[in-house]
Amino acid sequence: MDPEDLDDIKENLTRLNSLLLIVGSGDITHDEVAEISYYLQSIGRSASAYNESYSISRALGALASVIEANNHTFIEKSSSLGSLCKSFGVDLVNWVQIIFHDGAISVDVMDDTIISNSQMLGSMLTINESVNEAVDMDDIFDF
Repeated sequence: MDPEDLDDIKENLTRLNSLLLIVGSGDITHDEVAEISYYLQSIGRSASAYNESYSISRALGALASVIEANNHTFIEKSSSLGSLCKSFGVDLVNWVQIIFHDGAISVDVMDDTIISNSQMLGSMLTINESVNEAVDMDDIFDF
């Protein structure tokens, strides 16, 4: 990876990580959620130019779009998303360290972890509320 792109990823990742750490506090604002989305997209754009990180780039871009579209839900669920966001940030830092500094055995060693965490976080924001309503309707038939 070009050193300039790697520096951009590291800089954006540092800012993203500091925001992800405050997610669980319950005091996150709409502007901070928008920044999280922005940094995810920035990291994804920098990583998208390289075959080795393209799948992570797509996952981060998709997550950024989901967060942007579900800004209010992200804030409402922020206390329950805190530990997942914190571990997601740690995984991203580990990805950069392992792949670009330590020389991992494979360039896709962290791909599955980051992609699945991105998808899980995104799905937690888009869970259909009608599922909960259907469960409630079943309760009226319990005798």
